[in-house]
Amino acid sequence: ALLELEDDFEVVGQASAYDELVAGAEATGPQVIVTDIRMPPTFTDEGIRLAELLHELAPEIGVVVLSQEGHVELAAQLLRSGAAGRGYLLKDRIHDLDQLESTVVAVAAGECRIDPVLVEQLVQARAPSRSALAALTPRQRQLLEDVAEGKSNTAIARERYLSLRAVEKHVSEIFTRLGISSDPTVSRRVAATLMYLRETTP
Repeated sequence: ALLELEDDFEVVGQASAYDELVAGAEATGPQVIVTDIRMPPTFTDEGIRLAELLHELAPEIGVVVLSQEGHVELAAQLLRSGAAGRGYLLKDRIHDLDQLESTVVAVAAGECRIDPVLVEQLVQARAPSRSALAALTPRQRQLLEDVAEGKSNTAIARERYLSLRAVEKHVSEIFTRLGISSDPTVSRRVAATLMYLRETTP
């Protein structure tokens, strides 16, 4: 209803249950789906499962998940299959139409938008301390900055005149020094980026 108030948005369908939402996505091919994190039939994680399904079947469709409360593990699960075109907002934010609009537009453009409250919780959950970057060498801090900018290992190797194997070794060591263990529910690159931004952003 909020988005329908704006001329720049067209609501092409609505759904009240997971199966109905999946069918609607297939029928209308929207740019972005705004969905509750919980809906029938199980009221658990339907919004997250939808994002995972669309990552495989229709990766061009963005997904903005709305939740009454911040769920760190569910937010991490949302990012597990890829952060591009994914958003996670707390429901109290949607009353701010500007923020809702900007999130939908950003997600439609392939960006990732996570509620600041959840970003802070993700950082606290994964970061041992605010001074964790002190454990890195100057070279590793440079490479972590590259990772935080979204560059792939291949791009880093090319720009830093390093071998791909050397970059992979450095990045793995960075994760180890930052205390970011291998966890299938969390992207280590995203966790390292959040940690870097937490310490370097004023």
